[in-house]
Amino acid sequence: MIQPNLERIFDWVLYTIVLLPVALIAAGGGMIGGIAAASFVAIVASWFTHKRKLGHQIKQKTWDILVASYVVVTVIIVFAFDFAILDGAIQLLLVLTCVRLFSRLSMREEFQIFILSFILLAAATTIIEDLLYGVVFGLYVLAGTFGLAVFHLRNELMERPRLAFRSPPRLERPYAVVLIGTSGIVLATSLLLFFVFPRVGLGFFAPQSRDGMSMVGFSESVELGGHGLVRDNPQVVLRVEFPEGRPSFSQYHWRMLSFDHYDGRSWTQTLQDERKHPLHWRRPLDDIYPQKGEPKLLQMYMEPLDTALLPTLFPTHSIKLGTPNITMPIGPRSGRLTMDAYSDIRHSVPSNLGIPYMIWVAEPDDSPREKVEAANPAFLQQPIESQRFADLTRQAVSNATLPKEIARNIEEFLESNYTYTTDLPEVGESPVEDFLFTTRRGHCEYFATTATLMLRQAGVHARIVNGFYGGQWNNVGDYWAVRQGDAHSWVEYFDPSVGWLKLDPTPPSSMPQANALLDTLRKTMDASRLAWTKWVIEYDLSAQIDVLRSAADTFAPKPSNDRDAKREINWTIILGSLGVVLVGAGGFALWKRRKTRLDPLQSAFMAIEAAAKRAGLNRRIDEGPSEFLERLASKSPKISAPLRKFSGLYLGARYGNLDVDLNEIQIVSEHIIKYLKSLKKDSL
Repeated sequence: MIQPNLERIFDWVLYTIVLLPVALIAAGGGMIGGIAAASFVAIVASWFTHKRKLGHQIKQKTWDILVASYVVVTVIIVFAFDFAILDGAIQLLLVLTCVRLFSRLSMREEFQIFILSFILLAAATTIIEDLLYGVVFGLYVLAGTFGLAVFHLRNELMERPRLAFRSPPRLERPYAVVLIGTSGIVLATSLLLFFVFPRVGLGFFAPQSRDGMSMVGFSESVELGGHGLVRDNPQVVLRVEFPEGRPSFSQYHWRMLSFDHYDGRSWTQTLQDERKHPLHWRRPLDDIYPQKGEPKLLQMYMEPLDTALLPTLFPTHSIKLGTPNITMPIGPRSGRLTMDAYSDIRHSVPSNLGIPYMIWVAEPDDSPREKVEAANPAFLQQPIESQRFADLTRQAVSNATLPKEIARNIEEFLESNYTYTTDLPEVGESPVEDFLFTTRRGHCEYFATTATLMLRQAGVHARIVNGFYGGQWNNVGDYWAVRQGDAHSWVEYFDPSVGWLKLDPTPPSSMPQANALLDTLRKTMDASRLAWTKWVIEYDLSAQIDVLRSAADTFAPKPSNDRDAKREINWTIILGSLGVVLVGAGGFALWKRRKTRLDPLQSAFMAIEAAAKRAGLNRRIDEGPSEFLERLASKSPKISAPLRKFSGLYLGARYGNLDVDLNEIQIVSEHIIKYLKSLKKDSL
């Protein structure tokens, strides 16, 4: 009979390694997620039925018929109702796991549960590839390694005759520490192999896609009044790294979508026949947006959005899909970039996949240029014909005649006379006129729409632009995070001597102070999410080469011909390597220590064998314990009696299931070892 505490530990570990992948599949949602949630309940129920051995009362043939019937039903569902084969396989694995938990009687069935749990964990990669998978995977490796060790120990005690100890053996703390340390070593080794072993990115193979993030205000038509609804949403939609240093300008307008036509309530795009112009990444865009100075590189990681648009920083010099860590131009996620008549940049990558890309940005330049293409007349469309709107526009424009002066006067007029708010009543037939003459307060869409229409009223080509403004620096991951709450609208107007210029007439708004602890936790989670995407989901051969090159630079000798040559130390690699060494050394020390605790009789025999080897008597490969001890007794007459006594105790306990006295074993073995150590080396 197995000791109760070991049996309880085994059950806890077994159910842990089963529930972890099932919970992961359930978190993936969808129909399979619902089935996994139901299986979760069944697995918990099997804990209680197994304790009462209720499932054992059902014959194995009945369970086999149940499984076979379910296989038939699954095949019919897959082929008759266009159910995904992979989903059907996962569903079948869940059923097999539940059946095995209810009906487990032997070690073979329990080992099958271990295998099924691992297959479920692998299958979960097709459902969820978020950071949650990494957390669950780490826990699974730790629990699985620990569980297999307990499984082996438990089965050894069941199948082999036990030694009779004065006190029953327990899963003592040192042994548990050894198992946990071993699990840590396995996890560390797995991570090391992951970063060293060649691969293409997991994202290359992943057949599934993440759900697109629903964005208020980012559709092909925008109705006035939608943007303010997401003002307080902290969900990150874009992460930006600055490998060459942040640009000197601090106002980040992340441009996405612009419009030409306003019907009095909604903005739409009408230039459908001029949509797709292929965009080569080497082509500078300064013919559209005037720039000056040397452009700087920004690495962008966009979450899956419900749009085929790419956010770009105004003004953008050039753009390219992929980053040094994530290669995009090859494989099933490849795509191309196009620019439409509104200067909006679109991609052909499936919109429900997060997209990495790079942009080069430079300082905006509003100085006159020699050649500027004319603007489309569609950007002069004016739906408001009321006299009071025209009068108010003339008041705002004042005596200005140049586009820059007109834009600046309109901006100052709106900022001085109107208030920013997201709390608005229902608008009437003319939202702009209600804003100007009744409420006198509104959010960014009202200010941007009003400024666009006033510019057009004054004869200046203008368009409203939707995107994001600002963001927040993530000091945990050292990148700029753009959130849904940063959604914003502004204006671009056309100066015939310069080109398209930016105008943001929305006055500053006060944001509520975030809780410091909650903000730090949110930044930490978001930084972990980005790291997971870069170094796990999309980690491929090119990124692996960069890591190995960084490691080589770290450990390579300093050039002797250049005393001033400096090499940047990659402390992450150094500390990580040191951690693996320390964990390995600690695990080895604990493993050495646990030998004397698990099996004192075997440890005593091994100590005698080692002492005899030092004295010159080696145990032959084909020599059993009895023959070896007898030969040692013949070579050492002074300890022949203790050796034969130890041999009798050893053989009787190991193979005769006899009770032994540990104190007697210890006294006899210490006498033998002491004598052997007193001999000169190789004297036997």
